[in-house]
Amino acid sequence: MLVAAVAVGIAGPVSFSGSFLSYQSFDLLWWVAAAWATVELLRSEDPRWWIAIGAGFGLGLLTKYTILAFAAALLVGLLLTPNRRYLRSGWFWCGVAMTLFLALPVIVWQFQHHFAALAWMKSIHARDVSWGWTDYFLPKQCWNVTNPITVPLWCAGLWFLFATRGGKRFRVIGWMYVVTLVLFFIARARDYYLAPAYPMLLAAGAVWDENWIRQKSRDAQMAILRSVWISLAVGALVVFSLTLPIAPLGSAWWHVADASHGNFNMELGWPELAATVAHVRDSLPAEERSGVRVLAGDEGEAGAVNMYGRAYGLKEAISGMNSNWLRGYGNPPPTTVIAVGFKREDVDRIFASCEAVARLSNPYGVVNLTIGDRNQVYVCRNIRQPWPEFWKGFLYYG
Repeated sequence: MLVAAVAVGIAGPVSFSGSFLSYQSFDLLWWVAAAWATVELLRSEDPRWWIAIGAGFGLGLLTKYTILAFAAALLVGLLLTPNRRYLRSGWFWCGVAMTLFLALPVIVWQFQHHFAALAWMKSIHARDVSWGWTDYFLPKQCWNVTNPITVPLWCAGLWFLFATRGGKRFRVIGWMYVVTLVLFFIARARDYYLAPAYPMLLAAGAVWDENWIRQKSRDAQMAILRSVWISLAVGALVVFSLTLPIAPLGSAWWHVADASHGNFNMELGWPELAATVAHVRDSLPAEERSGVRVLAGDEGEAGAVNMYGRAYGLKEAISGMNSNWLRGYGNPPPTTVIAVGFKREDVDRIFASCEAVARLSNPYGVVNLTIGDRNQVYVCRNIRQPWPEFWKGFLYYG
């Protein structure tokens, strides 16, 4: 099991998302929790484990909606095996009730906001497909989602679950992976969406490998284990050096790591953005400052102002991206806007008067791809439409 745990840790998406606070880190946790509770249900034959399974899915829905595919795969797996009897238990419905209870805040919010998540998912899916981010879904499972060194281990897990007598009892777990894989493939999902499904396969593969190794001689066992640990160590060094911010910022290897996934550069420049915006605000006439707001083109820029701008007394940024749009533009509406994250033609379409007054930068000379070439800061006045009318059409997703 230690081998399985290490194999999970050296997978690229797990290593990267586990290095900072994000919804992906918790998404992995709830998938694993639901899978573990399912194994306990199958092992103990105690239907009360449906409560824990329901809790895993409910918490998962509070984090990311892709866990719905995993829940559907569990139902299909039960129907395809003799374990379908668990669906006739009253505890199954208790588990469903637990899921709905925990997910109730999300359900109510979506109902109140006309299921905004559907429009958001449709938008980002169209973006992902058009940018080629959904291409090569199947091969990427071997070299992008899981570490290539661990592929034999999770393949052994599939073999154990589908082709051995010992794995027959837990075959539902195998179907949970296969059905989720098929659903994501058909839907043209991003490759890393399936990352949380691999820990259970790696654990199953470790069980099969342990039984296989026990049949070998003592010398053969030691040789196999030595090779396994050396391989895992090499895999860990490669993955950690590419996914964790280990190299000095701006160094040659830092640029290599950033080029492999493009995420490191997006963590730079946010404090400097807030400081620049504050400087622009302070340069305005005193009578104008009370009516000024920051208009952010991206939720990243909005987050930078909201987090780092507090030290400068900046008001929360307004933005049309995602749920920022729902928070509106304030009351009373802004009379002057400091716009960040826009191109010149964008602000000119919105305002009658815009002046470029500063440029976003950071001390490392690294281009933040979230900002890209939209690094000018504008002071804009005289909105072309009344704020209520403009705001109705300003919603966009990213």
